[in-house]
Amino acid sequence: MSGLRTLRALAFGAALPLLAACISAEGIAPSGRTLDAERIVDDAAFSAWPQTRWWERYGDADLSRLIEHALATSPDLERARADVAQAEAAIGFTHSRLLPQVQLGAEVSGQRYPEHSLYPRSLEGDHLLDSTVEFRGRYELDFFGRNAATVAAATSHAQA
Repeated sequence: MSGLRTLRALAFGAALPLLAACISAEGIAPSGRTLDAERIVDDAAFSAWPQTRWWERYGDADLSRLIEHALATSPDLERARADVAQAEAAIGFTHSRLLPQVQLGAEVSGQRYPEHSLYPRSLEGDHLLDSTVEFRGRYELDFFGRNAATVAAATSHAQA
């Protein structure tokens, strides 16, 4: 009996991908539509905007205390600007992975050989100047879109 069950399960498992391949997406169209901003909010909605200290009209000391505490501890506009600047910097940093990178370096070192030392007489009192200039270039090919996805994530984070 278990052999027959196994055979049925295998037959069903083999037929399932074949049935899934027969599904057609024909006739399926997106039904979403763009919302018109003027239909959503009109000027009348903003004319009824609450007064500056709207909560005081309720005369509730607990509500007043909670809102005063929230206003005192909430981030101010400067903090919000700093957060936006930090998010934009993160976008710039992650976007730099998509661009070629170039490095230029230089190093100069000097040495004076003393007159009375263990160095050969031909070097006594001489100055040796050693300099190096280095140029490097690098470009990472983003075959699988990892860097582009990182930039998109940073952009979404900044927009949030």
